[in-house]
Amino acid sequence: MRTLETGKTRHNESGFTLIEMLLVVVIIGITAYMGVNLINSQSAERNIMSAAARFQAGIEYVCDQAILENRAYGIEFTHDGQFVMQHQHNQWAWLEGQQLLTDLAQFPHAIYINGRPISLKPDVEQQPHLICQSDGSLSPFELRVWIPAENPSENQTGNSYYKLKNDSPWIITGAWHEA
Repeated sequence: MRTLETGKTRHNESGFTLIEMLLVVVIIGITAYMGVNLINSQSAERNIMSAAARFQAGIEYVCDQAILENRAYGIEFTHDGQFVMQHQHNQWAWLEGQQLLTDLAQFPHAIYINGRPISLKPDVEQQPHLICQSDGSLSPFELRVWIPAENPSENQTGNSYYKLKNDSPWIITGAWHEA
């Protein structure tokens, strides 16, 4: 401690100024903002894998329903999505309000049945593309989903894609494939 000429003692003052404190708060805020954005941002590949996983879960749910009700169920692909059908009285009936909740429409995709691509129509047809029998077995299919091209005129089939397919009537697998 020092004594001043006035006879009062003066303490060493240490601490931070208001400007220094505000600067630290701003730096912490910017760092937190960047960290949250980094965590929340997902790559296109991850989004595609998530959409394919939700689609697979929807198919498995439909097959579970087929087993529980001991009747065949089907999935019909259209421009507007995937719709569930049920086999009743020797014909296929579209189940109102039973649309698979997937977000595949936001990605370019193609459906292959028995190794051949199918063209999607705007309306539900009389027979589904995929059939899940009452024993849970699923008709052969392959779903390819790829990252949208930045230039729409590019040939998208040359890109890498995520392929979801059934390797056997009861097992669905998915993996990335490079073209």
